[in-house]
Amino acid sequence: MRSSSRRPGRRGPASQRRPRCRRRTSAAASPRYSQDKRPDTELAVGDTFAYEDGLRAKVTGINKITQFGEYGDRPEAGKTAFRVKFQVSNNTAKPYDLDSLSCSAEGCTTGGETGFITVEPGSKQDAGRLATGRTGAFTSEYSITMSDGTTIVFTVIRK
Repeated sequence: MRSSSRRPGRRGPASQRRPRCRRRTSAAASPRYSQDKRPDTELAVGDTFAYEDGLRAKVTGINKITQFGEYGDRPEAGKTAFRVKFQVSNNTAKPYDLDSLSCSAEGCTTGGETGFITVEPGSKQDAGRLATGRTGAFTSEYSITMSDGTTIVFTVIRK
């Protein structure tokens, strides 16, 4: 699942635009797809991607981080910290191991790498198992160089 979103922290009319998202499954996630044919679906933040076995993923928001805990990371000078909020719903027949998900973010304005950061207030890591019929809300925190732009692509991959 890839999600591009609005610029973290930007307000006004640009923040009200419907952002674009791209979500991708791996061949291992959906047995019906061959190794050379993988679905690549671009969706807006708030849309849900449903896997064939009933697992669902949705990016619910991407926001600039303004509060940092005593022991958390702060972005370096010239970087912006942001948080991606996402949900996973388990409508499969058995509990789902959340360690089977991999998340990443990258810049998509002029490119640019993001770095993982640790921010305590408001953070909820995707770890453990998600019971059948349950939905979990999680976050991933990153920083990106301001000169790389502020539009990002967020990817959740099922291993």
